[in-house]
Amino acid sequence: MMPARSHQFTITALGAAALVISCTNAKVSECHKLIQGINHGVQAIADVELNRSTTALQIGTALDTTTKKLEKLPLKDEKLPEFRRRFVIIFTALSQAFSEIGEAMSLVEIAQPNQAGIATAHSAKTKVETTSKSIKKIAKDADKLAAEINTYCQFSQD
Repeated sequence: MMPARSHQFTITALGAAALVISCTNAKVSECHKLIQGINHGVQAIADVELNRSTTALQIGTALDTTTKKLEKLPLKDEKLPEFRRRFVIIFTALSQAFSEIGEAMSLVEIAQPNQAGIATAHSAKTKVETTSKSIKKIAKDADKLAAEINTYCQFSQD
């Protein structure tokens, strides 16, 4: 009877090892999905020459779409939903900022060459400068959060 118990223990140990591996694989898979979703939002911003109002508005729309997709992403890992929540906040803020820049730029594009048009252009320029500073701060927050996610998702054997 002793050998049967020993054999049963071995099977149980192998089953537990398989469970740990599958949990780790689930985390890796969820990390990969979250990072892909985040990268989609980052790609909407990257390498874009922001010289037209429509470009800024398109970035805002793309970030809105990315945010909605991230919100629907099913995540069971204990920490990933919080990372997602924080990136949703970041992408929402960036979307709003790019939309504001797009609106300000569109005012400049249609401004008349008169005193009122010059005042409108000056006001829009100030809005763009202020919002650009906000975007830089949000981008720094995004970089920090991305580093946290990368550290957590380093395929540690939790």
